[in-house]
Amino acid sequence: MMLKKIAVLALLCLLVWNCKKDMGNSSASDFQVLVIQGTYKATLIWEELKPAPVSGVAYSVFVGDSLVSGTVKERRFNLYSLLANHAYSGRIEAYSGTKKIGESQYSFKTEADQPPRAFQIEELAAGPGAVSLYWTRSDDPENTKVVYDIIINGQLRMSGLNGLSCQVSGLSPNTTYRTVIESRDSAGNVTSTAFSFLTPTVEKSLLVHRFIEFQGIKRDFGYYVPSGCDSANPMPLVIYLHGANGHGWSELETSYFRTVAEREGFILAMPQALSGTFNGETFIQWNAHYIFPWDDVGFLDYLVNYC
Repeated sequence: MMLKKIAVLALLCLLVWNCKKDMGNSSASDFQVLVIQGTYKATLIWEELKPAPVSGVAYSVFVGDSLVSGTVKERRFNLYSLLANHAYSGRIEAYSGTKKIGESQYSFKTEADQPPRAFQIEELAAGPGAVSLYWTRSDDPENTKVVYDIIINGQLRMSGLNGLSCQVSGLSPNTTYRTVIESRDSAGNVTSTAFSFLTPTVEKSLLVHRFIEFQGIKRDFGYYVPSGCDSANPMPLVIYLHGANGHGWSELETSYFRTVAEREGFILAMPQALSGTFNGETFIQWNAHYIFPWDDVGFLDYLVNYC
């Protein structure tokens, strides 16, 4: 009989202790936290406590176990100077006066630092000993500064350029140069565009490769300017149309017509056709019969006016 009384008494004590424990926990409310993470920062946004306390609420924000701020009045806080592609966790504590009335945990991972966006060469103009390069802008998704490096035949020729053009000298005539332009952000991420060009042989002559957008379509063309051409002595223009599956720029670099243009005194232009499918066959071809949705006649008119 005595053992039964002791057991009942122990059970009652356990129930009372659990009730006190539950009552203690019920005084602290949990709340949801939304995390908007970027690459080097994150924004914490949390919901209002329910029921809302009569007095004002202040929040303490922790990253890990480190207190970042203990006087936050708004339900929003920005974390700065974070590491890219890094996992973080912490908690937010709510206080009414000195009494803790709520707490919520959060965790997130920052995004990886993205390389600069793609860009392209707009124009290269190669002389016997130098080349002038022009390219489009390459922006950084994280809005950091982007600079440009010029690599020719595997050798870094220019570094940290701020503009979108440059001239590289010290080249040799009649030489093919494989070139890479790299856009580089502050984190060292790189995006590149590659191309090649041939320096002409004759002094004061010029080989130009230009890229444009014509009627919403990317087009390109090359042209050779003989040594005797200047603004005071205009020259005739000869347009050479390559054959099926041809490549205007590579043909211009190797064509004997450059020698003829130099001797006879005319500008030689070679535009590039587009790839199209007709009767089940796909190859690079001119829109001679208006069967494709691009206007090659208009493109040639543009070329005449440009050159």
